[in-house]
Amino acid sequence: GRRVTSVATWRGPFAALELDGQRLGLRAHSMRELTPLPRLVDARFELALGRRDAARDLLAQAGADVSRLVASDATRLSWQVNLAGILLALRAQLALADRHGTPDGEIEAYLSKIRKLETSGKRLTRIQAEVVGGVELIAGDLLASDGRHDAARDRWRAAAGRLQSQTAGDNYPVVTLVARARLR
Repeated sequence: GRRVTSVATWRGPFAALELDGQRLGLRAHSMRELTPLPRLVDARFELALGRRDAARDLLAQAGADVSRLVASDATRLSWQVNLAGILLALRAQLALADRHGTPDGEIEAYLSKIRKLETSGKRLTRIQAEVVGGVELIAGDLLASDGRHDAARDRWRAAAGRLQSQTAGDNYPVVTLVARARLR
């Protein structure tokens, strides 16, 4: 069967943000909106909330699933961009929290693939742009943790630039990512 997994902490180290007079809440608040989802779709849901060992196990399982999906049909752009990007961002966040094993090379390969797609004329969907912006944001965080602050600022600017056009209306997750990029 199908699975949906997520790795998060209910109360992270950051407070809610305010951007252009709009309050952007915490993960705990946005997750509440998703609580009915498991009853509406045919999939198994697994959450790793606050336990790194459980998060590592789920990410390893999800990585194997993503690899199988991409190998089964490499033409599915949503799998290559969305699933691979989300998995990579989650692994990078965990590695950053652990202070070791950061997937720098994988992030660069992923972002290089995205640049090639865009150069060839492929326009990313709103969701794909959000995923790629999230990867660029965590890539900047990894660079900053390595003391490469100029390169980190370049990544954060790239994330903000990519996401800026997606902030119209009530797209709060993207507005939150743009705020996070600008505040760094």
